[in-house]
Amino acid sequence: RDDESAPTFDFACPECNTVPLTRDSNSGHFPLSLNRPSIMSETNYGTDWFADMASRWDDMPEVVEKNMDILKSLTKHLGPDFAWKDATVLEIGAGTGILSLELATRVKSVTAMDPSAAMLEKLQEKASKRGLTNVEAINAALESIDQLKGQTYDVVIMSLTLHHIQELNPVLSLASQALKPTGRLFVYDFLRQAGSEAFHDGIDLKTAGVHHKDGFNAEDFQSLYPAAGLKVLYAETEFEMTVKPRGEGHGHSHGGHGHSHGGSRLFPIICAIGGKA
Repeated sequence: RDDESAPTFDFACPECNTVPLTRDSNSGHFPLSLNRPSIMSETNYGTDWFADMASRWDDMPEVVEKNMDILKSLTKHLGPDFAWKDATVLEIGAGTGILSLELATRVKSVTAMDPSAAMLEKLQEKASKRGLTNVEAINAALESIDQLKGQTYDVVIMSLTLHHIQELNPVLSLASQALKPTGRLFVYDFLRQAGSEAFHDGIDLKTAGVHHKDGFNAEDFQSLYPAAGLKVLYAETEFEMTVKPRGEGHGHSHGGHGHSHGGSRLFPIICAIGGKA
């Protein structure tokens, strides 16, 4: 959308479309006021829908709690000897940065990649308020390995992102190429089962241009990961998201199977961990 409604960032590099959060970022990019249109790509990410949701994303309790559950999961799987302070992290589909900014308080640096400029603008605002200078935002198609300029990471994360992607191999291949030799890919997404598509009930995703798969199971990753040059290290249901009707409270439970309870809906989340093959 090369129009006047495209978000304007204060700092951006016209060569790689990266938006450093501060002038003294270690990215080496220079400050420039640039009216950067949302990503141009063959993949339709529902740019307008996500732009509209950006202002309300952090107000969805299930989204915030899901990211905190992922943080706990990462801590568990990376183990007590993981060198957090020296770690570099890439989040593919970072959105408004709920997870990325929490990780930024623990690790050396975080690269937050998302095709929605509006989502990244919210991330930038929050990072500035929190005084975080080790976060770099990249507004790019999720398949765009060129935007990473050959940089590799200790941890690559995709959180409820993969089910919005039509062609999975290019994105997983990017994640594979972005991993250090001993790095780990963590994919968190809906467990495929009856009713998993109901997470977006009441939203006409097709009209909004938002692709949506019904989720994944462990067997899916046994073929998806090797095709992208990865080996499966772990693929199991990790926790459940509990979505209550709007206006009610919120909670969650771990283990078990997805179902409705007292008007709430439980959505099991699978965690698939990959390493270099």
